[in-house]
Amino acid sequence: MALNHLMHPRNVYKNRPPDFRVLAEKYPDFRQYITFSPDGKVNLDFQNSDAVRCLTEKLLKEDFKLDVILPADSLVPRIPQRLDYILLVQDLLNASSLYNNVMGIDIGVIQMIILFF
Repeated sequence: MALNHLMHPRNVYKNRPPDFRVLAEKYPDFRQYITFSPDGKVNLDFQNSDAVRCLTEKLLKEDFKLDVILPADSLVPRIPQRLDYILLVQDLLNASSLYNNVMGIDIGVIQMIILFF
């Protein structure tokens, strides 16, 4: 995640990107998607939708204590980027001085909804 420095300051992944090695050691089903470069670097093929789906499920479990099974035929949210979006919307809603109780809703177009308000 080369763009971590651009993430929202409260994003848990800004200074602590997912450790694929640790996830692979803990979750055998995730391990199948990991490859190692000659210098020992751990890699994940982000073009493989099954790998990204498995990563998303593991990040939701590890970092948010959510047990989620994503359908194979659905789009898969990228958790760090989705969290960044949610934190930005939260900041905008909190900055609103028009009303005391401001609420927001994100109408998504996929089967998976991730909101942290």
